[in-house]
Amino acid sequence: MSIMYSMQPFGEVHVQPADILYKLPSYHGDEASSSSNTTPCPLGTILNKSADLKEYINKIVEATSNLSISMKNFTEEQKKQSSTHTVSTGPYFQTTSNKKLSFELQEGFSRASAQFHYKLAQYESLSNYKFEVFAGPKYHDICKLLHEMSANRTKAINFRDVTTDGIYVEATSADGQKVTVKSSVPSLLLIGEAFGIYSYRDYHLSDSGEWLAIFDDALHGRISISDLIRKANCHLGPHDLFTKSNSVSLADIVFYAIARNTAMLPNNAEMFVKRIAEAISRA
Repeated sequence: MSIMYSMQPFGEVHVQPADILYKLPSYHGDEASSSSNTTPCPLGTILNKSADLKEYINKIVEATSNLSISMKNFTEEQKKQSSTHTVSTGPYFQTTSNKKLSFELQEGFSRASAQFHYKLAQYESLSNYKFEVFAGPKYHDICKLLHEMSANRTKAINFRDVTTDGIYVEATSADGQKVTVKSSVPSLLLIGEAFGIYSYRDYHLSDSGEWLAIFDDALHGRISISDLIRKANCHLGPHDLFTKSNSVSLADIVFYAIARNTAMLPNNAEMFVKRIAEAISRA
């Protein structure tokens, strides 16, 4: 059995911890130092720290506000750019999506898929007068259409084509008195009264004179036909007819006579022409 024995160390050993290279901050360091230090902290130092903190917060708020404003401006700019960009549908898109679009129009309720049937206005005609209508070249097509439409309503109107400009009417009463109306718009209104598609007593037709004046300007070249079509197309977006009436009246017939032979009508005007053509065919 071996015997344990002790061995003396070789020389003297003195263990001493190394010096601290750096000091870590302590969570309680400030409190410990403040508690151990009896000298009060100057008030100016505290005020300076508060002022620095307030300035720092103000800078943060200012930077945040600027950032939000920049983001808002960026978002608005993106919306503007997206609204100005239009996607043109090519033949491939039209071919592949035609069935889907057709189905959606049939299922949904829209003015494109739901067409209402309108009737010609029916007012009391002026039976105690006879009318001679003299139509210049600008009004030949309009008066031809009006003559065809009035054939089933009254025999009191006689249309004549003349070479003079404009349109005018000679009205003869039952006792032989004659009145001549030489202005285009009043002449058209009188014709409308003659076979019952206009009545000055109906306030729904109060816009008729204004529209007829615009039509007359277009016929005489004071405004272009294309400008008239665009103006009418804008009106026919939210409206089915030119007046507030729910039946086809004089202003509708006159514009129909102008626009029916115009190629490449915009959508609203094209729908209107089809609407009036149907109303005339059903009369």
